[in-house]
Amino acid sequence: MMSVWKWVALLLIIALTTFVFVYVFMNVFMASESLAEKDRKTYSLQLQRAADYLKANFNEDLKLVCESPDTAEFARTYWLVADNLYASYALKPYYPEIAQEISMQLRNVWGYREDALHGILFNHKRVPSPACITVQVTVEDRWPAYIVKTEKATNKRLDIRDYADRLCYKALIEAFHGNHSQAEHYFRKAVKLWDGKGLADRVYQKEGYYETYKLAMLYYTAKALGKLDELKFREKLLSIIFKLQADNGGFYTRYTWSEQGPKPLPGATTNTETTSLVIIALTYTPQNAMCWQS
Repeated sequence: MMSVWKWVALLLIIALTTFVFVYVFMNVFMASESLAEKDRKTYSLQLQRAADYLKANFNEDLKLVCESPDTAEFARTYWLVADNLYASYALKPYYPEIAQEISMQLRNVWGYREDALHGILFNHKRVPSPACITVQVTVEDRWPAYIVKTEKATNKRLDIRDYADRLCYKALIEAFHGNHSQAEHYFRKAVKLWDGKGLADRVYQKEGYYETYKLAMLYYTAKALGKLDELKFREKLLSIIFKLQADNGGFYTRYTWSEQGPKPLPGATTNTETTSLVIIALTYTPQNAMCWQS
């Protein structure tokens, strides 16, 4: 049998180890939080303009935000997921009444409960591992007045190889299920796609353009995992994002690179999804994903 002193020594070692772990973890997470607060303040005016963009595109009758005001077709198209799911969170710090109206509309009118992919950003509980792809479906067609669409999950596994946004989703999902080493693995794979101008993933390799929302996704994932201090190109990433904000406050999704820096792809439009994601990335405070339990 162990002596009393040996038990005391063992308990002291356990207590000290726990203290060191908590101390290190809290310092890492608080470092990310302070950086996040700094970034939010730096871009506060731009974020307000982005929120004003969403408010301006809110349909009082449908209680939804349209896809984009930039074309007649997009101005009459309304996506439940992901556009209005994201908008319902993006608008909370700025126009909480509108955010609440959208959220209630999604649930009470359109039957939205918890999305099995996009909902991971907000710690929704039904996200499976592995994640599955979604398909676009029409929910209500009253064209030319309006059309309501959404994305629904299938049983087909999501191909995450070399897709920056999907790697971020995967990192968050793994963290949600308690697989911390895997979460960091996928996060770092997404980070490696950075080429100094954007995330040069499979879409870039094939199509030749970068995508703004993927930058926002990477920033958000770093913040959620308590890794924002490890995102060494954080300031340049944010600079690129906000250079792609249009005069109307919305953000262009696709961009290329010129001698002057990022420029919207010819014919590109601003939209609700990208604009909402930028706001969420800088203003929404997730529960630290490394603490999430399934």
